[in-house]
Amino acid sequence: MSDFNQESIRAKVRKFIQKYSKKDDIEDSQNLFEMSFANSLFAMQLILFIENEFELAVASEDIGMDNFDTVDKICSFIQSKMQVA
Repeated sequence: MSDFNQESIRAKVRKFIQKYSKKDDIEDSQNLFEMSFANSLFAMQLILFIENEFELAVASEDIGMDNFDTVDKICSFIQSKMQVA
């Protein structure tokens, strides 16, 4: 887990999102749920990705737009969880 830095976290998150969006031009501050590809299924896949890729537990109280609606917020969430772990 300690092998991840800010740039590698962002790269992995962007790659995951691009896989589902089929877009290469998503900005890190762009709201993913206001775009046509993000829905509840995507949200669950994103949470599973975070748990598996970064070996983190996402608690039910963590699930919400405040943590997952932009690339920036997803990366901040992952980094904050890694600091606690």
